[in-house]
Amino acid sequence: MANPRRRPGYTSEKLLSGEAFPVASPDLIARDGPFATEADLLRAPLMHDGSTEPWNLWLERSGISGALLLRGMVCEDGLLTRTAMLAGIGVALTRPMLIEDELRSGRLVQIFARGIGDGQDYYLCLRNTQDLPGVVRQIAAWRRTPH
Repeated sequence: MANPRRRPGYTSEKLLSGEAFPVASPDLIARDGPFATEADLLRAPLMHDGSTEPWNLWLERSGISGALLLRGMVCEDGLLTRTAMLAGIGVALTRPMLIEDELRSGRLVQIFARGIGDGQDYYLCLRNTQDLPGVVRQIAAWRRTPH
């Protein structure tokens, strides 16, 4: 899809970045860590949300080069990835906003600050000629409020 920020007749506001970060459960970190460097993650099972490509790119950008044969669970659904992370099955690249409660409670931990963007950001796009229903205004206001 074309960038919604450039669609004539629409206003858009970025709601969620496509940037994902390595996240795991404290149990996995205790079992397979510590993760002092990015290369240390190769000791742990890496989970893949649909494809191994994001991990390959993240590792490459972290200075870990070469053709890596990444094994590990491939999840076709974000909820399955979340459940598997909570169970300590592996480390996944995920968007922190999607797991805010788990991060805040300590049930999941973001391991490194280095993220990888997949270009799949989420936007709220509205026609300029349309009055906004109250529920849409409420959702937009809620999303603008820091959580």
